[in-house]
Amino acid sequence: MTGYLDISGKGAMGFMMNGVMKTFVPKTVDELTQAVAGKLVEIHSVPS
Repeated sequence: MTGYLDISGKGAMGFMMNGVMKTFVPKTVDELTQAVAGKLVEIHSVPS
């Protein structure tokens, strides 16, 4: 499973926030994608 999120800030603080989000968002999206994939496997796995 893959995930992708494109986000950018605008306004007076947009430039600064874009720098912060550039490092923060990819890690957060990866963690979210892994959590969703894990939950899907948990919910839809066939019991042995």
